[in-house]
Amino acid sequence: MKKTLKTLAPIFLLILTLTNAAYANVNEIRVSPEKPVKGDVIKVLIKASPEEEVKITISFKMAIAASNGKYEYRLNNVKIPSSSNSFTVKAANVKNLHVSVKILLLFWVTKSTEAKDGVATLSQSNVPAGTYNIVIHGDAAEEATKVTLQITASTKIVTDQNGIYEYSYDTSSIPPGTFTVKVGDITKTITLYKTQPASSPPHTPPSKPQTPRELTPEEIEIMPDEEAAQALSTMTPKNASAILEEISEEKAARILSLIEAGSAVEIMKIMTENKSALIIDAMQMEKAVQILQGLMNENFANKTAEILCMIPNAKAVQILIHTETNPASKTLEEIAKNNITIGAELVEQAANVNLTKTAMIIENMQARSAAELIIEVSRRYAETNP
Repeated sequence: MKKTLKTLAPIFLLILTLTNAAYANVNEIRVSPEKPVKGDVIKVLIKASPEEEVKITISFKMAIAASNGKYEYRLNNVKIPSSSNSFTVKAANVKNLHVSVKILLLFWVTKSTEAKDGVATLSQSNVPAGTYNIVIHGDAAEEATKVTLQITASTKIVTDQNGIYEYSYDTSSIPPGTFTVKVGDITKTITLYKTQPASSPPHTPPSKPQTPRELTPEEIEIMPDEEAAQALSTMTPKNASAILEEISEEKAARILSLIEAGSAVEIMKIMTENKSALIIDAMQMEKAVQILQGLMNENFANKTAEILCMIPNAKAVQILIHTETNPASKTLEEIAKNNITIGAELVEQAANVNLTKTAMIIENMQARSAAELIIEVSRRYAETNP
């Protein structure tokens, strides 16, 4: 069984600490900085009625890789500050779901469920306060190379005599991504960026009362696709990417498909890898190839590799064999460096689709990377064909 991506423990801690708020008469949710970068200290302020019990629900979604029919995600040192809580783990593209928790540093307790139509869900309420090591794992669906995990947590607290709840959290150990915070009728998206987004150009007073840059994610979500694409095309890549981070991946995929390819590439350069992968997975093949080839040509091979590792292999293969040899080779090198198993799987499937192009890509790679891939492919073949 393989460990994939980074540990989620800090995310769970952030969820638990942020989830100390609101369903009642909530007046305001304020998060600063508005566009936090990994390493920033996020400050959360919630205003509600004085001394009122309030509830908040936060969810986080990401795609992880499966290997040899298995998937696994480890969460170490998860601190649960209060026993008034509930958690739900949802896994898609799986046969089953197991959540194992280490108790008192002595033994493991596992809760399991079988999937229905490829989706498995486990919930637990009133987990005692403490620090836990948790493993989310199970069997992936037949021939699945990716599994989508959605983690949802909620809890309750009581605001102070002024109706205020405040909390600060250091994001140094949290991987970049997007959290959806629902407080009563208020939904707020917090995106943690990998690096500082490009600075905005100097402000120019608008010539009209309303400009496209003033549109909210909620407005873009319900706007006709063509109109939304036109609006985002007039924004800076920074502002457009911030909007796309906060809307559904299906809507974002349709919008980017209508935007000129070069502009779409500039937008995706700024977006988080996880959101980018979800969008590419939801996008029609032709446009997905255009955008990711653009990223490769702009020397974003490492980001492209992370995206390809998160999307289904069939689409990743088509993207590789439909790009120019040199950027495809660099991207495959990054994939092999990050996950040799996925790299070998892509080579095997690409060879079945276009053997000549696959050979050209491997031949153009660095000798060491190419040799490691070939050895892994050979090893896998020997295991399945004794």
